[in-house]
Amino acid sequence: MRKLIFSLLGIAMLVGAYFLLATSDEEPLQDGLDVIKTSDGKIFIGDLNVMSAPQPSSDVSWSEPSESRCDNLERLVEQASRMFGQAIDADTLLSEGNSIDDVTLLIQAMKNENFAREWRDVKRKEAAKLSQLDKSLNEQFQALLSDKLRASGLSVVTKIPSPWLKQAIEANQPFTKYQDKEVSPEDIAWLIGQENIDDSRLKEAFALMSEPEAMLSSNVQLMEFRQATNILDAAAMKGRPALAEWLLNQGVSPVEDAYLGGTLDFALRGLQGMFSISWPVEEDKPEIVSESVPQQTIAAQLALIQRLQGLGLELHGEYYVGKSTKTLNSYFAVNLFYIERVAIDYIEQQYGVNLLSIPQAPPLSSATSEDIIASYKQAKAEEITKVAGQDYETQLASCKQFRERIAIKWKPETLHTADFQDSTQDELFTKAPELVSCQREMLQRRHRSRFRADGDIDIYPIVRLISKKDYEAAFALVAENPSVTDEVVYDMLDRAYQPMLNAGLIPTELDYSYRFSLRFAKLAEQGFDLQQPDKYGRSLLYVAASQWSPEQMEYLVEQRVPYYHLPDAPDPLYLVLYYIATRNKQDYQQMLEAVMSYDPPITPMHLSQMQVLKLRSPEVYAAIEAQFPQLGVEGADTEYPSYTCYLD
Repeated sequence: MRKLIFSLLGIAMLVGAYFLLATSDEEPLQDGLDVIKTSDGKIFIGDLNVMSAPQPSSDVSWSEPSESRCDNLERLVEQASRMFGQAIDADTLLSEGNSIDDVTLLIQAMKNENFAREWRDVKRKEAAKLSQLDKSLNEQFQALLSDKLRASGLSVVTKIPSPWLKQAIEANQPFTKYQDKEVSPEDIAWLIGQENIDDSRLKEAFALMSEPEAMLSSNVQLMEFRQATNILDAAAMKGRPALAEWLLNQGVSPVEDAYLGGTLDFALRGLQGMFSISWPVEEDKPEIVSESVPQQTIAAQLALIQRLQGLGLELHGEYYVGKSTKTLNSYFAVNLFYIERVAIDYIEQQYGVNLLSIPQAPPLSSATSEDIIASYKQAKAEEITKVAGQDYETQLASCKQFRERIAIKWKPETLHTADFQDSTQDELFTKAPELVSCQREMLQRRHRSRFRADGDIDIYPIVRLISKKDYEAAFALVAENPSVTDEVVYDMLDRAYQPMLNAGLIPTELDYSYRFSLRFAKLAEQGFDLQQPDKYGRSLLYVAASQWSPEQMEYLVEQRVPYYHLPDAPDPLYLVLYYIATRNKQDYQQMLEAVMSYDPPITPMHLSQMQVLKLRSPEVYAAIEAQFPQLGVEGADTEYPSYTCYLD
C-alpha cells in the first residue's frame, strides 16, 4: 500500500502550522501545539488553536449611522449570510432530485463561484479510483481520532506520485523494469508537472496505465491541476502540446463541462504561460509581449487549440472590456486563462491565429434553478433579520449614504507601492505619520519574500531541525543558504533566540516592522531584552499596536517597556488612534488605556486622527473624549489628514 501523508486541511492554511517529526504517542506540546502519531509511527505537530476575529455584537444600537455601527451591522449581515451558505447541504439537495446544474448555481448564488466550482469538481470526481481509496482511508483514520482532532480538519490522502515511480525517476531507471506496477492518472499528471521529465519518459509510463482515460481525483496534492478531468487536460495546461497531440492519437478523449470548462480552456491556459507582458514607464511606449518558450512550441500549442476547436469544443469564457483592461478570460477570474488584448493581437500578427474567433459557450444556466435560488434568498433574508433586525436593509442603505457624505468632507489620498519607493521618510511623515510604517512594512515583506539565489532551500527543513533542538545541523543549513537567514531568525525568534544569538545569527539591530513575534514573555524567558529598540528606534510597543494586541500591550506596560517619540515615525498613541479611526477597532478600551498610562504628549497629529474618528464614528469619539478630555477636538483648529495608507 502506498505511504500516507497527512494534511492539516484548513488549520494549516489558517495558522501556517509546521509539520514536524517527534517521538511520542499523543501528548500536548507548548503553546497549543498538539502531537499526532500516525500508523507508521511518524509524528506530526500542528497548531490547533485558530485565532479568530472578534465577533460582531448582535446589539446594534441604531440612532444614526456611523462607521463603527455600519461596520458592525455589515459584519453581522456578512456573518449570517456566510453561516446560512455553509448550512446548505448540497449533497442532500442532489439526492432529493435536483440536478447538479441547479445545485451548482445555487451554491454560486448563496456563496460564490469558487465554492460552486470546488463542490462540482469534487462531486464529479468522487468516482475516480484514487478518490474512492482516499475516502475509505479517511473513514478509517477519522475513527482513530479524538473529537478535538477530528474537529480540527485533520485528514489523510494517498501519496502522489507512487513511491516506486519517484524512486525510478530519481535512479533514472527504465519503467520497463516495473511491469508488475500500475501507473495511475495522478502519477502521469505529476510527471507532466515536472519540467525535467521529457515526453519520452511520460510515454514509457503511459504504457503501464490500465485506464488511460480515467478521471483524475481531487487529491489536494494535484492543486495545480484543479478542474482538470484527465491527463490530456494536464498536458494541455502545462504547455506540452506534442504530448497532448500524442495522447489524442492514443485515444485519450478531450472532455468538457458546462460549468468548469474543458480541454480547450486548459490549452488556452497553457498558451497564456508562454508569453509575458511588460509595461514601460514611458507613456508613449506600448506594452511589450515576449515569448518565454521556443516559437515552435507556441505554434504547436496553437495547433492543439485549433484541433480541439475542430473537435467541437468551445471556450468557456468571454472577451472582457474593462475601464483599463481588455482580456480574454475564463468565467472563473482566479482560474485557467487570462490573456491580455495585446497578447491576442501579437498572436494573430505572428502566428495568424485569432483567439477571438473561437466559439464561446454561454455561462451555465438553468430555468429550474431560479425558483430554488429565490426561495433560498428569502430564507436567508429571514435568518439575517433574526440577528440584524427588521430594518437591516434600510440601515445598510443609510450606511451607503453616510459614507457618501463622509467622502464629501474627507477623501484622503492613499499612497501606492510606487509612491513609497519615491518618497523619503521625512516626506511621508509630513504627509501622514502612518505612511512611514506602511513603507517599512512593505520593505520588510519584500525583503523576506525576495527571490532567493539558485541552490537556496525553503526554511521548513531548518525549522524542523530547530524545533527538534538540533541546532548544529540547522545552523549549518543556514550557513549554506545565507539568503534564508532573516526568515529563519524572525520565524523562530521566540523558540530559539538564545541558540541563534550564540550562533551569531541575530542581527545587531532588529526590525519590528513585519510579523515580529508577539510572544514577548517567551522572548524574555530566553534572555531577549524587551527594552531594546529596533533599528528605527521603536520599542516593542510598536509591535503590540501594529498587530493590535491589547493583552500584549498591557504586558509591555507592566514590563515598563519605554514609550518612544521619533521625528520620522508615529508614536504608539498615534498608531492606536489611527487604527481606531480608520480600521474601526471597537475593542480599543484596554489598548488605549495602556498607551495613555504613559501620559504621552498630545500633538496636532494625534488630534487629526481624533477629528477623523469624530467624523466617522461620533459615538466612539464621544466615549474616548469623556475618558480622556485631552484628546477632544472641540474648538480646536484641527484639519483632517490629507493622506493615509488605506481605509477599512
